[in-house]
Amino acid sequence: MIESCYSSCVYRDPSATLRMTKGRNVNKRSFGYAQDDRKGKTQFTIALAIFTFYYFPYGRYAMNKKTDVKNEVARSAKEVARTAVFLAAVIGVQYALAAIPFVEVLTLLFACYAYVFGAGRGVVAAVLFALLRQLLFGFYPVVLILYCVHFSFLSLVFGGLKRFCPWKGWRLIILAIAAAVVCTVAFTFLDDLLTPLWYSYSARAARAYFVASLPFMLGQSVCVAVTVGGLFLPLTKALFFVKNT
Repeated sequence: MIESCYSSCVYRDPSATLRMTKGRNVNKRSFGYAQDDRKGKTQFTIALAIFTFYYFPYGRYAMNKKTDVKNEVARSAKEVARTAVFLAAVIGVQYALAAIPFVEVLTLLFACYAYVFGAGRGVVAAVLFALLRQLLFGFYPVVLILYCVHFSFLSLVFGGLKRFCPWKGWRLIILAIAAAVVCTVAFTFLDDLLTPLWYSYSARAARAYFVASLPFMLGQSVCVAVTVGGLFLPLTKALFFVKNT
């Protein structure tokens, strides 16, 4: 599902469903229209804490093993810079392509990142992206949960693909396309299940939400298949070059 009926990079916002259901008994405050600075500061603090505690073990490991602390600090700084650049690129792409229907490239970006840098870094990047995105697009608890679950699972799948799958070339492309499309479809079904439960939709409204999600799921699945099929190998090659420099 996407956050706007005319946006395929940004998954559908509950406010779009509010407009679709034409004012059925839904409290607008539950959709997150009321947001204060305290929420933003809390989210930023959470993101910063996750970021810090993920990279702190590098320095601690260096101290315990009595290795060159300066090299470990430089390594940690490089990891932080890579993740920050990746998150900036993801958010920039989401802004730039938000107005184009059925275009979804975030799956490609996270799949390539997790394949090259590993499932652990992919999950951390997914959680950070989900948290930082709330500061930019507004606070929606359901969207936060969906993004954390979807992109974390996607990172685990492609991180495991790199670690356990020996295939290369066209076999790897086919497997990557299948995995990306399955994750996209699973995200839509998870959204169709979680959103009606979270906002206490009636059975009729839940069915309408599900039916409305199908065209977006189909369009995004086609886009994911095309982008992963055409760009997965070149982009992972470029990221491997960045990783080794």
